[in-house]
Amino acid sequence: MSKKAIVAMLTFVLAMISSPSKGQVFEVDLSLVPAAEVEAGGPLYDYHVGIHEVTNAQFVAFLNDAQVHNEADNPGFGDERGDNMKFQPVIPDPGDVGLVDKMLSSERDAIFDVSRSLIQYNANRPIGQRYSISSEKADHPAVGMGWFGAVKFCNWLTIDHGLGLEERCYSEGGTAFDWFPLTIGDEIGGTQVTTNAVRDLTVDERAALVHGFRGFRLLMDQGGPQIEAANAVPRRFNEWYKAAAFDPAAPDFPRTVFKGFPFETHTVPPFHWVFGFGRDELNNSDANFRNSGDPFDDPLASVIATTPVMYYDGTDHDGDFQTTEDANHYGLFDISGSVWEFLTDQVTITDSSTPDRSIVGGSYRSNNRQITPSNRGDIGPGSTRPVVGLRVMRVIDNPCTPGDWNLDDRVNVRDFRQFDDCRNGPFVASGRGCECFDVDEDGDVDFSDFADLQRLVESEPK
Repeated sequence: MSKKAIVAMLTFVLAMISSPSKGQVFEVDLSLVPAAEVEAGGPLYDYHVGIHEVTNAQFVAFLNDAQVHNEADNPGFGDERGDNMKFQPVIPDPGDVGLVDKMLSSERDAIFDVSRSLIQYNANRPIGQRYSISSEKADHPAVGMGWFGAVKFCNWLTIDHGLGLEERCYSEGGTAFDWFPLTIGDEIGGTQVTTNAVRDLTVDERAALVHGFRGFRLLMDQGGPQIEAANAVPRRFNEWYKAAAFDPAAPDFPRTVFKGFPFETHTVPPFHWVFGFGRDELNNSDANFRNSGDPFDDPLASVIATTPVMYYDGTDHDGDFQTTEDANHYGLFDISGSVWEFLTDQVTITDSSTPDRSIVGGSYRSNNRQITPSNRGDIGPGSTRPVVGLRVMRVIDNPCTPGDWNLDDRVNVRDFRQFDDCRNGPFVASGRGCECFDVDEDGDVDFSDFADLQRLVESEPK
């Protein structure tokens, strides 16, 4: 039996096992995107990204464990692992999961929609075993969750890995207004709670998220309201584009691609690839996209035609289909095609209450232009599609250059704004990321550090 087959079997078995214990359900394989490999204009900190998209087996394990820890479904065992989830028991949509204070709807307030996934639900089984996935589809990427479901999975995974409740990256609650990155708020410069879910992160709030939380979350792209070919621009918090396209071995000159297609034409910057598998050209053996011809391909739009994660590994799968290795420079698979991936960021506001969220990477139904790392789509946070999934990431160690709290590669007035919040004694108790202001490395943030910070500002190139 191949190594991938063994992994698939083990994850399938894990998905079938559930108990009210607090132990870790499964491990996530991550790959380092290092600050030491400098992408001009890009992130200046280390972060770790899932080498593949979250699988059906992993999402089934999450759903079963969350239902075990859901107070409404399992009284006496409820806690944060299953909070803020409304499991639909029977009619009309058994197995769907929505926001607690809303009616279930795949277009507005869904956490998960069974009908838009490959996962099955059986209400006659014990709680903790009701969600299942066939062994043949266990290692395919999970689909059918909304953005609410993607961030709930991240928060659950943070708890499951023993990182602590305080390391969760997202706020949760009963309504759509309660779900947003935790650094959006009054203490960072926000206004009131009801506005936190309908605006995007500021630069300082992105820095606070990087500094302050060690839990799992979705990547950021800092793309603003733009869609289409908006992401071929390195930005300080465009974690997606660096992880997806940057490579010091890529061509050292810009290339303009997809001329004649006004929404998709763009210029790929030096040291970046056009596609997420580390090449500028696309063949059917490279990725799962529209009409790619793999054994799972199907012309019927109703068929969820995913391939197993890491399927494009350079083998011919016992003669079934010849693939080309699609792990990119950072060892990440399925960046181009497979399924769209949710990001943390907002894109546009489609109605009075629910801003769209960024999705990237394209899917098995996307054309060649849509599966480039530069392309950016959007979807409502409570909407679900059978072509949208997720990939997780973490910042494991707090990135810190003395004085440069907002990670823009300089010490300036924006850093001074945060300094005063940290000037309250030992940094371990005064605020996340305050280590950056302990310039003299004496274990606290005080006026001595303020003087050092001034000297750093004065030494900056004018």
